[in-house]
Amino acid sequence: AADGFREMGSVSVVPRGFKSRVKLSLGITNHNWNVAWVVNGERVRLDPATRMGYRGEYELTTSEKIDFVRAEVYDYFGTLLLMTNPIYFITELGNIKNDTQGRIIYYK
Repeated sequence: AADGFREMGSVSVVPRGFKSRVKLSLGITNHNWNVAWVVNGERVRLDPATRMGYRGEYELTTSEKIDFVRAEVYDYFGTLLLMTNPIYFITELGNIKNDTQGRIIYYK
């Protein structure tokens, strides 16, 4: 989830330079798993998980293009276990060409 009740798969229309915290919470993990934060298709951070789960966040500052954040969970061997849907941030709705019905959140 992200600030403003933004959920995975949502598309948020926000101004350029908007800052939003994207949070991930996992109740069950293993101590040798890692959580990768992926921003605009690039891995920007890798956090270790513990036996007690994982709670982390990433702060995104939006640009003029389509920005997105998602998380990936890997086991000890580097095998992908989980990939979240992205949360999208755009400056204008015209940047998104796919059907977005029910997924649009406007900045307030």
